[in-house]
Amino acid sequence: MTLLLERKEVNPNSTDLRYGRTPLAWAAINGRGTVTKLLLAHNDIDPELPDKKGRIPVSWATQYGHDEVIEILMKQTEVNPGTSDINGWPPISWAAENWGGKTCIVNLEEGGFSPDLPDRNGRTLLSCAASGGNDGFVRYLLKREDVDPNRADKDSRTPLWWAIEGKSRGAVQLLLERADVDPNFAGKDGRTPLLLALAKESQEIVQLLLERTDLNPNLPGKDGRTPLLWAIERKSQGKVQLLLEQANVDPNLADKIGRPPLLLALEKGEQELVRFLLQRTDVDPNPADRYGRTPLLLALEKEERELVQLLLQRPDVDPNLAEKDGRTPLMLAVERGNQEAVQSLLQRADVDPNLADRSGRTPLSFAAACGNDKAAQLLLERADVDPNLADKDAQTPLSFAVRLAERETAQLLLKQADVDPNLADKDGRTPLLWAVQCRSPPRQLRLLLKRADVDPNLADKDGRTPLLWAAELGNKHAVQFLLKLDDVCSSIADNKGLTPLRQATQQGHYMIVWRLLVHQRRTILETIRQAGRR
Repeated sequence: MTLLLERKEVNPNSTDLRYGRTPLAWAAINGRGTVTKLLLAHNDIDPELPDKKGRIPVSWATQYGHDEVIEILMKQTEVNPGTSDINGWPPISWAAENWGGKTCIVNLEEGGFSPDLPDRNGRTLLSCAASGGNDGFVRYLLKREDVDPNRADKDSRTPLWWAIEGKSRGAVQLLLERADVDPNFAGKDGRTPLLLALAKESQEIVQLLLERTDLNPNLPGKDGRTPLLWAIERKSQGKVQLLLEQANVDPNLADKIGRPPLLLALEKGEQELVRFLLQRTDVDPNPADRYGRTPLLLALEKEERELVQLLLQRPDVDPNLAEKDGRTPLMLAVERGNQEAVQSLLQRADVDPNLADRSGRTPLSFAAACGNDKAAQLLLERADVDPNLADKDAQTPLSFAVRLAERETAQLLLKQADVDPNLADKDGRTPLLWAVQCRSPPRQLRLLLKRADVDPNLADKDGRTPLLWAAELGNKHAVQFLLKLDDVCSSIADNKGLTPLRQATQQGHYMIVWRLLVHQRRTILETIRQAGRR
């Protein structure tokens, strides 16, 4: 090295191609004190020549804490310890973030510049030291009167924010011991120190923050999520419990899309968190999200049967709250075949079993439509259930059961004395007309016709009777059953003047034509016989 430096053609300030670093810079990086002295003995050496990043040798020495090199550079040269690199960082900033407090203190006191002097990004020495976990230097800076512990950088990040970002528990504790440190100051991204600590999954730091009485544990981020919602989102039961132990935590605050903690826990399938939340009397069990779903509706939708029962055990749960399409918990339980939930709901006196959704369908209509005969039975056992309530298309539960060939449900309904079997829908179709038109099985047709109050001659809007529909469709069983009725009339014509006989003839259903002719002959003979008696 000495021999090389003695040669006139050797340039001691030459730089490498990749980084633009001088030999002095490499000596500083590697902590070579002897080499540093040899290089500084050369008359042409430039100790402040920056590399491609704008960093001078003393900057590298302070980053890696090479005290011997720092001391040599500071004593043997007139280097300016405040010289910043392209990021605006002076050597002491590197030392603050990456090395011990002694080096930083020496640099600061001998450099003669303000400890609150920010870099290009607005970061102060305290922020750098806090980020790197340089507890000794943090402690020293916090004792100085000329240091602002809340000074934020260009992104509104304070020293406390940086300490949490770097998971520097010691620095966090030192900062929080200062009464004038603001524990609620949020960064430009909207995250408070508590939200950041939760995001970093640092329970110890969360605990330290919660010990501050001036901390607001309900401050949300830009997305509207509070610390409690954050903890639930990350499925962290320990942090949820830690937060809920705080008297000033509001367990009902919702995010921007209307999800409070209870709904979010249900949505995430966190059963233990749901149980834990429901144990608190201050948790509202009836909040609705933007779709109108309450915790009870969401639990039914996700088929969380244990949670459904847990919710129904709370007397303040409203079992009638419906989602936006008007579906109530009872309707959803019926539709999903959750008989246990149906039974539990119907055992509650505050359940209204006749509430209808937007289409006008009641729980009994749902039971009939999906063939849930067990739910239908449970509903019909309630004295306050109206079995004749129709939807917006005037379809009754019986109409649904018959049209969809749900024989067991239809049988249950027809056994009810208060069920009206002649109610027609908006097109004038009665359950009997639906049974004929949909070619219901003979058993179902018999069930309808066994009811003494069924009127077999009621026609739809086009004037078509059940017999006329059966004749047109070639439904032999329906024709046979209908013609056995004493009060059926086989000659009623529709609005176009077509009779059952004419329809059967036009469609080529000759067996039905023969049955109709026989029935009409008997009717005529009976009419003559009756006239003769008079």
